[in-house]
Amino acid sequence: MKEKIKQNIQEAELYKKFKRISVAEFFERNRHLLGFDSPRKALLIAVKEYVDNSLDACEEYKILPDIKVEIDKLENDVYKITVEDNGPGIPYENVPEIFGSFLFGSKFHRFISTRGKQGIGASAVTLYSQLTTKEPVEIITKMKDKEKGIKYKIKIDVKTNSPIILEKEEVEMKKESGTIVKAKIIGQYIKGKQSVDEYIRLTALINPHANITYKNPDGEKFVYKRIINDIPELKEVKPHPYGIELGYFDRLIRETKEKTLLNFLTRTFSSVGQNTAIEILKKAKLDPDMDPKNLNDDQIIKLYNALQNAKLRAIPSKYIVTLGRDIILKSMENILKPEYMAATKRKPALYRGIPFIVEVGIAYGGEITEFQYYRFANRVPLLYKPGEDAITHALKEINWKHYGFEVEGEFPKDPMAILVHVASVWLPFTSESKEAIAPYDEIVREIELGIKNALRELSIYIKKKKALETIGDKYKNLYGYGLEVIDSLSSILDIEKEKVEGRVKERIKKELVNDIYEILKSVREVKNLLKEGKDDRAVTLIKNMLKDTVKINLLSEKELEDMIVEVINDVKKNKLSLLS
Repeated sequence: MKEKIKQNIQEAELYKKFKRISVAEFFERNRHLLGFDSPRKALLIAVKEYVDNSLDACEEYKILPDIKVEIDKLENDVYKITVEDNGPGIPYENVPEIFGSFLFGSKFHRFISTRGKQGIGASAVTLYSQLTTKEPVEIITKMKDKEKGIKYKIKIDVKTNSPIILEKEEVEMKKESGTIVKAKIIGQYIKGKQSVDEYIRLTALINPHANITYKNPDGEKFVYKRIINDIPELKEVKPHPYGIELGYFDRLIRETKEKTLLNFLTRTFSSVGQNTAIEILKKAKLDPDMDPKNLNDDQIIKLYNALQNAKLRAIPSKYIVTLGRDIILKSMENILKPEYMAATKRKPALYRGIPFIVEVGIAYGGEITEFQYYRFANRVPLLYKPGEDAITHALKEINWKHYGFEVEGEFPKDPMAILVHVASVWLPFTSESKEAIAPYDEIVREIELGIKNALRELSIYIKKKKALETIGDKYKNLYGYGLEVIDSLSSILDIEKEKVEGRVKERIKKELVNDIYEILKSVREVKNLLKEGKDDRAVTLIKNMLKDTVKINLLSEKELEDMIVEVINDVKKNKLSLLS
């Protein structure tokens, strides 16, 4: 009996140690799950979270983004981050919750192709700031319909996952609307890969509609001007039945305000029209007019299975925000300045009933000196955890030698940059920090196919370029021989040396014109650019092929460009069949 009493006492004492913790308290002890693994990474993640929020806010309100980012080193390893935007501003009463509590947001429950989803990012920076410097974050925001802005200084009460407002006051703001966020954190500034500098550059690459001004802790200023004025159109879509699990389906039924099963199916899910819903209910042996809340567990399971087995169309691709082939090419040319580019946009593919689209751009040569690849998810650069990412898995599946590249290790030695963008209304990431796309087979396969499509174009160009390399030798020999015989010809013909040299050059230039016609006829990439009306890019491409003629001083770069333009104009004016 005594032993039994003793055991009961021990069990009671044990259960006294059990307690509920808030999500803020959990992340306080597990900040690595949010990406704050180290001071170096923390600086990048903090900037990223604020910039992502600024871009999303501007796009939702159809504002062309103007974003300023500044990082100042204060003392030791303390940095002050300031991010300013021209967005719509934040409703004043919501500011404390957005920056002072986790899982407070407008996007978690919505299927929409935005960068942020969980309502974690801004509050994660607040938590990291108070953990490492004991400082609050400062937010100044103004909405268009307000005379004055408002300033808050905020911390998080980790026990209750609620905001602590340390300061609140009205302030004057010159701009019509916008938000300024400041945070002081322990960090480490580096240059090169996985740096804030690289993140800003790649953000400009994948968001060419944004103006981004950035000043790093060294005082260096970078200005990335927008090159397009088209604002991505964000469209919200209802969840697809294939993308939900039984437990979530059960909760939707319990919480619905719809009074009939027919309305519940047609108004809750995408791709379920009235006729389809009636057919699903018929297979589940349920009355369309039945109240969803009256379903028992067996009926819920039957309805769920009938829904999963129904033939449903995918979510339309119009809900997914992509750049498109032309904009990818334009942005790569602006940021990477390559010799040659190729890009492709795949048709929508499905993962758990949810469509995703893969876009691939490849830039070759020019200012690119080594192989590199850039990963993007919903227009956000992914700089960490490449080994976990679906894009890296796909790249490792490529047989590079098949496309004529010399391989060193796993990737080519050639000077090329590969851009891969995966977009969807919902993407599976490997963790809450959203640093890598989960490498599910469907996603990896689609990325691999996109890369191969672009590589085929590049491979054709490189082969043609190598074939044309003999042109350089041809003109070196022609010009060199011509120079050697100028004196003899001048004496034999009794003509001034300068005139003979001029005639020799003119004869060689006529041969060069013939070669330009041949390039227009045989190089598919040049023909495609001209058909699309992209004459400037076609001219640049041909100039790169014939650059040796400038190196040997046969003619100037301007003379070569004028010659190419003249040939192109002749082809178009006389409607020659070279471009067919």
